[in-house]
Amino acid sequence: MNNNDTSKKNLIVSLLSAISSMQSKNIEIGKAMNDMILAQQNNNALELYRNALIFVWEFYGYGTHNDFKTSEDNSISYMMFELDACHNLKELIDTLQRNSPFKINEEYAEITSLLVSIFQEVLERMDEKKENAS
Repeated sequence: MNNNDTSKKNLIVSLLSAISSMQSKNIEIGKAMNDMILAQQNNNALELYRNALIFVWEFYGYGTHNDFKTSEDNSISYMMFELDACHNLKELIDTLQRNSPFKINEEYAEITSLLVSIFQEVLERMDEKKENAS
């Protein structure tokens, strides 16, 4: 594995960690405000980005989605993402560019541009694979 791959691998792990941290904070806030429904809704939205990063992890051959399995994990949501990954990545890029959920917290603001960049690169590589297969 070259330095670029190692950097990308570490970046994906860092982004997944940041999303998990945000999800934990949502639970804390939900408990404090006695509004666990809103906390869960926010975490479900973040789970889409988590699934996308896990897809990227597998796409680059760094491992499998089981590398990030947690006790709360719902493998079905990942499998649903994977079924139409290209479309889902495009939708997430669009959402990030229009109304990123990461921009509301300065601590996580940089995540938006990193995710857009990673997702766009994967889409380009997916297109290249399709063209080479034809």
